Amino acid sequence: MSIEPKNLKTSLQENARELISRNKKLKEENERLLSDLNRREQELKLANSREVELQSKYDSLKMAKIMSVSEKDTEFSQQKLSKLVREINKCIALLNQQ
Repeated sequence: MSIEPKNLKTSLQENARELISRNKKLKEENERLLSDLNRREQELKLANSREVELQSKYDSLKMAKIMSVSEKDTEFSQQKLSKLVREINKCIALLNQQ
């Protein structure tokens, strides 16, 4: 069972062509995967910067909400205090009449 040199040469050439073809396909797939990886890395960077921006806006809104609540509380407290002062003044006026 010896293989003729001509058949061996043809078989080697076919195997070489097959390997070259596979190599080319693998290189193309590798380039596609690298391109996809780069695109996804860019998307991730954009998402991260968007997250930072949104977190900053959220913190600002939270601070504004805290300040607005404080302003409402201050206004309410001032009204309450004014009411107490008026009541005290009425009491003093009544005591002065006696």
